[in-house]
Amino acid sequence: MSDKFKKYITAVAAALFLIVAASGLAMFFHVGEDLVKEMHEWLAVIFVAAIGLHILRTGVG
Repeated sequence: MSDKFKKYITAVAAALFLIVAASGLAMFFHVGEDLVKEMHEWLAVIFVAAIGLHILRTGVG
């Protein structure tokens, strides 16, 4: 992996966690349900991919 990629993947994973958590709370409180649900689902998929890359970067496992 490139050094630039390694430098930012943890921050990307953390940011995606915060966004997915916030959209989950918005869905819980029924705020903008249709749009938030769609965004939450797609960002969760991207979040899982980012976590996988983060694990590869840190060598956990």
